[in-house]
Amino acid sequence: MLLKGNGMKNYSIYVRIDEEQNLVHTSGVIFKEFVKGLNIVNKGYLILAGFPNNCSFNMNLLLEYVPKEMAEAFINENVYHYGDFCWVDYTDQQQLEYVTNEELAELLYMSHKKEPLHCFKIKSLNNNYAYLCHDDGWWNNVYMENVSEYKRVISYKLMQEFKGRKRTISEPQEELMDKIYEMCKDGLVIDFEKKTDNGVNLFCVGKISTMDDLENKMHRYRNKSNGLSIYYDTRKKLWVYF
Repeated sequence: MLLKGNGMKNYSIYVRIDEEQNLVHTSGVIFKEFVKGLNIVNKGYLILAGFPNNCSFNMNLLLEYVPKEMAEAFINENVYHYGDFCWVDYTDQQQLEYVTNEELAELLYMSHKKEPLHCFKIKSLNNNYAYLCHDDGWWNNVYMENVSEYKRVISYKLMQEFKGRKRTISEPQEELMDKIYEMCKDGLVIDFEKKTDNGVNLFCVGKISTMDDLENKMHRYRNKSNGLSIYYDTRKKLWVYF
């Protein structure tokens, strides 16, 4: 079962990385995990769709935005309940005043279509990300200037799934994350729903178009012996894959 709702643990995730389009397509990874994994809490967020409680309103764009001082409270909101939830980041609040009408049109197009008209980067904002989804965590399109950064999000997700109140674990080694990243190019499922205390299975299911397609492929691949498994060796205090 894939994530639906509030980001509870033990749900499988799907990640497909398209380096050519600077796109990471995911299911099962929520906004808070994305931001925490990348450590971009100190960003400003221009809201293209959604209705956060912690925000201000820009009269030039007629859009809400989250200034840096409100970012942490915003990140802890339950954004799933927004339905459509889309944003791009900015660094300096003054940048919002320089967005042109053409750029605004491109931003609104991204919000509506969940994909850029030309490019997800807006010159006036110099944004690094465009986060476009409906029902956060269910079906997300995330455009990133450097898609390899997404390894940090996956690493964060692994840490959150396996650590406990009285248990500390080491971060996954770079070699392992490089392996997982390459698998993500083929559409990777990390099967947290069937994980053990220390391990989890990974399998490539390819490009999928619907959630039913993904669920069917997950069921089929679970019955195959090939794929990658990883587990945390508590004695050696490192991650092992085979």
